[in-house]
Amino acid sequence: MEKKSKPELPDAFLWLQDLPKETATERFTTEQMVACDGCGRSNAPTRVACLYCGAPMKIAEENHVLARPVLRRLENWEKGWNVVYLPNEADDFEEVALAQVATFLRLERTELEKIVAARHVLPVAQAESATEAIVVEKYLQANGFSTAIVSDEDLELKALPRRVRELEFNDKHLNLSLLGKSDESIKLLDAEIELLITGAIFERQVENREQRKGKDSFEIKDSREISSDESLLDLYVKNDKSGYRISAKNFDFSCLGADKKLLARENFGNLLEKLRERAANATYDDSYKRLRAALNPVWQPDQRNESIGWQHEGIGKISRDNRLTVNNSAQFLRYSRMLRELKSRN
Repeated sequence: MEKKSKPELPDAFLWLQDLPKETATERFTTEQMVACDGCGRSNAPTRVACLYCGAPMKIAEENHVLARPVLRRLENWEKGWNVVYLPNEADDFEEVALAQVATFLRLERTELEKIVAARHVLPVAQAESATEAIVVEKYLQANGFSTAIVSDEDLELKALPRRVRELEFNDKHLNLSLLGKSDESIKLLDAEIELLITGAIFERQVENREQRKGKDSFEIKDSREISSDESLLDLYVKNDKSGYRISAKNFDFSCLGADKKLLARENFGNLLEKLRERAANATYDDSYKRLRAALNPVWQPDQRNESIGWQHEGIGKISRDNRLTVNNSAQFLRYSRMLRELKSRN
């Protein structure tokens, strides 16, 4: 009986020969399985949340090396736990180690390299539970990273900073007048000011007009882009987590007196210089603009897509207008509050 030879694969499919014949499945003994406190069902020791009911799992100390976080992107309304990298002068990570850590954190290696190269406190992961955050922290510490966990509750993101419309310099204190509160004046002693953080709000809007070309197809007929930016200063004092915010576009710079200029950008710089002189013991941080790209992998800017409406442009011609808005205000608030929280811990 003639033996049949295997058919040859076309060149385009030769890569199939390199695939494993069987898929390896990680198996655990009955003793290694962990019961969920919520539903009582058994889960693999690698899980940080129950496979069946989603409840956080308790991770035994010996299972921390096995556990693997999900690290999905959280919705705006969800509270998370942020794992923050605390750089040390002696930090020197090999490329192979960084690649492994980046895979664990669901980051690109180049993204993690930017975070490490910045030599500044930066978030490396956002977890959906305290258990998941602890798993991430223990893994990073085992690989030579110094870390801290800062929860969204610590950041108090719902308590927005009080916006200052003008201020008055006095002998050893400032009088702040707040937007929307014309009769209220707040007195701050120079010595009370602990932290000054500068940044900016960037907003970009892209509007597209798409014309229908078929039943389910559209093509872009027209597009326009609008961008704006606004310099900010967040000021924090002792025992006050909300802080005060000065915006270059909504502030009366009359307090500068003879030093007041025509351009808001110049006035903002002069005001900052004067405040730094008055609050000589306060920590000053102007890193946000430089580190925005390193923040994006974990704390992405907000994006909103919306339909503006449909247009009839003649017989059989229908178009629709869409708007994409990208805004970093929530990202900067997170960054500002993170620095404030770490400052208070120290």
